[in-house]
Amino acid sequence: MKIKFINNCTYIFIMLIFLFSCNPKCKIGSIEVSELLMVSSTDKKYNYCELLEKSIKNDETSIKKLSLLNFDNAVCYDHGSILVDLINNIGEEKYIKALKPLNNKEKNKVKSYLEVGLLYYKNEKYKDKSIKEVFPKIFAFTVN
Repeated sequence: MKIKFINNCTYIFIMLIFLFSCNPKCKIGSIEVSELLMVSSTDKKYNYCELLEKSIKNDETSIKKLSLLNFDNAVCYDHGSILVDLINNIGEEKYIKALKPLNNKEKNKVKSYLEVGLLYYKNEKYKDKSIKEVFPKIFAFTVN
């Protein structure tokens, strides 16, 4: 009985190590990408962490690509909150500059991501605030 218990504990321990070592992780600076977002981006063949890392370094092509990735359902909230983090890191002006060539459909997509990202965002300072209140310049850019 004692040996069986040890074997079960060993088995559980090995499974936990396997489980946690296989989960994709990504943290760029203070921005931590959720497991859900990592799994979804991997499924879609997006190199999310690389795009985020380049975006934080003000690479305009990466900012645009990251902002226009296609996600559905709950992943939109995670992606939107990452975009909020990105804007907090690089500023509204640099973000808008990278998105200058967007058409109206693409602007609406970005606006939608930011709206749901603010709803989901972990910082209380944005609680119950709209994109117009938090990022007025980006709001103006997305509605023009």
